[in-house]
Amino acid sequence: MTICELCLSLIDEHRLEIKSLLKQSFEISFPSERIDEDFLCNQVEFLREYMEQNKAKVFGALINGQLVGFVWVFEKESINSRVLHINHLVVDEGLRRRGIGRLLLQAVRDYAIKRQVEEVELMVSKVNQAAIGFYEKNGFETSRYLMNMIV
Repeated sequence: MTICELCLSLIDEHRLEIKSLLKQSFEISFPSERIDEDFLCNQVEFLREYMEQNKAKVFGALINGQLVGFVWVFEKESINSRVLHINHLVVDEGLRRRGIGRLLLQAVRDYAIKRQVEEVELMVSKVNQAAIGFYEKNGFETSRYLMNMIV
């Protein structure tokens, strides 16, 4: 397995795998929502646009040339510091619990250190208990709650 930074040509080459991985992620995080092809295509296009504008980095896990996981991050300003935000981290459901996610997080840590960013943040759905456990095992702590009111 190889962990590497994905460039735009690799995003294009692995477009179908990215859509499949995003679909797996969204279905776990938003089980009552219907995830359609147009939505997934738009997500890949957003990713491409952000990368073209140098506003996103993507690190991928490749096994025999197949993308089996990726992490999409972007840098943002916080109150007194810069923060690296994980927009998506997903590993193929058939390959989870094999250390791939941990290696992707290590790529994020290394990138944060290189950029002299002191904090990495993410949002995770309350229903995704497996992801919450994974992030806690990898050093993440809950610092805020996102609360919604349906109207």
